[in-house]
Amino acid sequence: MISDTSYDAFVKVRPKISKSQEAVLAVIRSHPEGLTSSPAASPASPPPKPDEEKERAMTQRARTQTLTIGVKRFAKQSNPSPIPRRAGKNKNMNLPINQIINADCLEVLKTFPDKSVDLVITSPPYNMGNKSLGYHPNSSTGDNFYDEYEDDIPIEKYEQFLIDIITNCIRVSKYTFWNMQSLANNKDTIINLQYHFRDNLKDIFIWNKHAVSQISKGVMAKGWEYVFIFGEDSTIDFKENNFPENNYVPNRQTWYKSESIPEHHATFPMELPRYFIQNFARPNGIILDPFLGSGTTAIAAKMEGRNYIGIEISEKYCQIARERLKSVTPKLL
Repeated sequence: MISDTSYDAFVKVRPKISKSQEAVLAVIRSHPEGLTSSPAASPASPPPKPDEEKERAMTQRARTQTLTIGVKRFAKQSNPSPIPRRAGKNKNMNLPINQIINADCLEVLKTFPDKSVDLVITSPPYNMGNKSLGYHPNSSTGDNFYDEYEDDIPIEKYEQFLIDIITNCIRVSKYTFWNMQSLANNKDTIINLQYHFRDNLKDIFIWNKHAVSQISKGVMAKGWEYVFIFGEDSTIDFKENNFPENNYVPNRQTWYKSESIPEHHATFPMELPRYFIQNFARPNGIILDPFLGSGTTAIAAKMEGRNYIGIEISEKYCQIARERLKSVTPKLL
């Protein structure tokens, strides 16, 4: 039996059909009690003719096929997109361990097997439209924050860009720590990302920092940033962890940047990646940063005795990161 409600929902999503199929649907619509059984016939009713039986069977088949297509399409549109899987890939393939790759991060991520790294810790471009983020001492970049990336793309394109990256980060890692600051050009995107990945958002960490004065009059100084924590599900417990005996690992910390990189001032403090590595990465695990920038995540991984993989589209930033890594002594675990 097909109800009025399910029929109406089906009509909205059904594929285009021919006039003959329209006629079939008209028959279905006129029989809300269903076509699987005919109404009880009175004793005087003559038996159906062979042609009528054939037509009725064809009608039932057409109804079943078109309704099945419609329901499948409706379900596909109603559910959030699943995280893709790379079945058959070997987790132990030759990953670029302790290397910095100068490339487009999405193209590189697509080649990584599922769950091939422990953590992703990163901060994407904010799509600021090449506007100032406020006062930054020792900066040599002005408002041009990124060497090889235009930080001013249409909001729909920017949002899809982030969705594609996060989807792959969740696929390749146990946990993804995604740092973003809510600003004029990306605050709607931040809200949309939380909804899009609602089945993978395990927690939200708050990084309290120095509030930076804004250039525009009437805009409040920004004194905190998000770190969204994504995983395989939306439960708030982390099965993979290095928590202390007292289980006290707050989802809020205050850190101030003590190091300034003149060529790349859109960085987070060293304490941020070290905190997540200490509490969530296994010994000798792999830490990935697809937007490596000047190399802070890779340096933190090396400091904590873990392996790193950095991906960065700017060769200039790759060279800065490699130079910074040279002076780091790995921690022995």
